[in-house]
Amino acid sequence: MAALARCYVAIGKPELARAIYGQMTRFAGFNSRTLYRIAKLQSAVKDYDNALYSLEKAINGAPTFIPAQVSAVEVMIAAGKRKLARERAHALRDAHPELADGYRLVAEVELLDRRCPSAIENFHKAFTLAPKSGLAIRLAQALMRCGDGRGAVTRLKAWVDAKPGDLVARKALAEMNLRVGDLAAAQRLYEKVLAVAPDDGAVLNNLAYLYARAGDDRALELARRAHQLAPDSAAAKDTLGWILVQRGDAAAGLSYLRDAQTRDSRNPEIHYHIAVALDRLGRKKQARAELDIVLESGIRFTGIEAARKLRDRLSN
Repeated sequence: MAALARCYVAIGKPELARAIYGQMTRFAGFNSRTLYRIAKLQSAVKDYDNALYSLEKAINGAPTFIPAQVSAVEVMIAAGKRKLARERAHALRDAHPELADGYRLVAEVELLDRRCPSAIENFHKAFTLAPKSGLAIRLAQALMRCGDGRGAVTRLKAWVDAKPGDLVARKALAEMNLRVGDLAAAQRLYEKVLAVAPDDGAVLNNLAYLYARAGDDRALELARRAHQLAPDSAAAKDTLGWILVQRGDAAAGLSYLRDAQTRDSRNPEIHYHIAVALDRLGRKKQARAELDIVLESGIRFTGIEAARKLRDRLSN
């Protein structure tokens, strides 16, 4: 049944997979480990209510089965049941102060509620109990979200320096450097990751973006490779299209940018890139319309000042 459900997911029929997972929950009885595995599958297809039902059934069958308790809080968070998630996370932490997961879950709920000091404190305690890559990254991400970008970079850099083989953390650190504006550090980190993982589409895309900003001729080649590896990625299409526009091929670039827009219509930077392409093609009114959309949204983005200057020029 699980294999059949996975096939339905693979061919784009998740509703049929959800029905099968529901049957599996009934057949599983009160076998807690089996119910726990079924709940993971249900969560993967965003069937959170039934995933939670499976986990509550697993907990009733084995009240001391900690993985089911942890997963139940994670599902509550994903389903937006924040109040219930908070209660259960605190209960788990208080009942098992030796476990990192309780502190991590409390931190996740606190972060959602923008209670930054408590979130940071609980992430730090979780990391102290279980110094692992995932927690190092989440702690740094929490610092970033709470406005301490430099602190986030410093914290994660210490982990990467101690664990140079941790490519996931290195990629996360590169992204954080990119966000705080240290483009040179981000480029160095991405280049090191690419040397080990040459077919990582996300790294290729971000490095192409950095090369393009620096005027490096390698940008186009990397952007094409990133697009080949992830042809449905809005980010890859946007990067490739923008590089083509900057290199003087606005028509070809616009085609990729329009595709990117259909996949990520709320991304303001894509609207700006399209406006530049339209302007260079002489389609001034359409360019102005794109700029009106993005600038009136109130969302800040890289290039917003250039977008304002372009709109002023088109208006005059």
